[in-house]
Amino acid sequence: MARQGGSEARLRCPGRPGQPAAHLRHRPHAGHPGGDLSRFKQWSEDLVGTNQERYVQCQREMSPYFSAVAAERRLEPRDDLISNLVHAKVDGEQLSEIELIGFCILLLVAGNETTTNLIASIFLCLDSLPEVREELIADRTLIPSAIEEVFRYFSPVQMMFRSVKRDTELGGMAMKAGDPVFLYIASANHDEKAFPEPERFDIRRSPNAHVGLGSGIHYCLGAQLARLESRIVLETLLERYPRFSRDRSVPLERIESNLMFGLRRLPVFLNG
Repeated sequence: MARQGGSEARLRCPGRPGQPAAHLRHRPHAGHPGGDLSRFKQWSEDLVGTNQERYVQCQREMSPYFSAVAAERRLEPRDDLISNLVHAKVDGEQLSEIELIGFCILLLVAGNETTTNLIASIFLCLDSLPEVREELIADRTLIPSAIEEVFRYFSPVQMMFRSVKRDTELGGMAMKAGDPVFLYIASANHDEKAFPEPERFDIRRSPNAHVGLGSGIHYCLGAQLARLESRIVLETLLERYPRFSRDRSVPLERIESNLMFGLRRLPVFLNG
C-alpha cells in the first residue's frame, strides 16, 4: 500500500487498492479461502452499493460459493469461524443452510467495509482539522474519545433496515407489525437533542452515546476489534507520520452506497 519516493511515501488509504489488507486481516480466522481476495473485494462493494443488478448477481455468486465452503468444513473441520458455525447448535439444532450462508456473508462484509471506511474517515478528519491533530499529538490519551467522535460524526454505517415486531406508535406515527423500517443512524448521531452542537467535531465530547455501532441486541459484535484496529492505526500514524497530508489533486468521491459512508480513494502523503 505504501510506495517509497524520496523523503516521503505515498499511501492510498484505504481506497480500493488498500482493501485486500482488510480481507487478509479477517480471512485466516473466518475461514475464507486466501486465493479469492479480489472476488471478496468486489462482493463487498456490490453488497453495499446502489447498483441493483450487481447486488443480485453477487448474491447469486455468494450463495453457492459459501455453501461449498460450508460443505468442505463439514467433512474437514478447521480452526476457523466457518467450521465453528457449521458444527454449532442452537437448542440442539444446527444452523440451516440459509443461516450459514448469511453468517458467512456477514463475516465477509462487516469486518471489511466498516472498519476500512472508519479508518479513511480518521485520516480525512485529521487532515481537515489541524487543531484536532495537534491536540492528539500533544495528548495521546485523547485517541479513544477521538475515535468515538469519528464513529458519531461520520457514521461508517449510515442506516439499517428493521421490521416492526408488533403494532406501536412512534413520534405520532402508527406502525403495524411487519412494516419495514429504515433506521438512519447518521441522522440519530447528529440529533441536537442528544448531542449539543452536533455539527461540531469534538474529541472531548462527553457523554458520547452515539449509535454508530448499533444498540441493544444488535450492538456490533466486532466493536472492540474495530476500536482496537483504529486505535493502533491512529497511534502509529501520529508516531511515524504526524505531518501527513491528503493529496488534494485527487477530488473526494464517496462510494455509491446508501448503507455506508466511505471514500473511493484517499491518497495521502506521509510526512514525518
